[in-house]
Amino acid sequence: MSTKERRSYPRIEIRESVMFGEDKPVHSGKSENLSPEGMCIISDKVLPPKSNIKININIKHNTAENSETWEDITVDGEVVWVDTPPGIYSKMGIKFKKHNDRLIQIYEAKASK
Repeated sequence: MSTKERRSYPRIEIRESVMFGEDKPVHSGKSENLSPEGMCIISDKVLPPKSNIKININIKHNTAENSETWEDITVDGEVVWVDTPPGIYSKMGIKFKKHNDRLIQIYEAKASK
């Protein structure tokens, strides 16, 4: 079964600042893509697969009044895979441990555009 078939939600490309760490968010990175179930993080620091991870996503979205705003959303997850090519930033695939209602609302608004 392909990765695409296993996902309930398609990933959307979204580049936002993130902070992450095992106990608390202390390392910086950028999101590459995002869904309500997980995300890919690009960073010069990665955690090993099966590590617990706490992520703070600083995400831009539109308010009900249609103005842009930034919001911090914190999620807990698990590192599923790591890609560490030589000489460039590494990537981590993250699976969220539970759904975050606010993140789902923002995701659905961004995915519908």
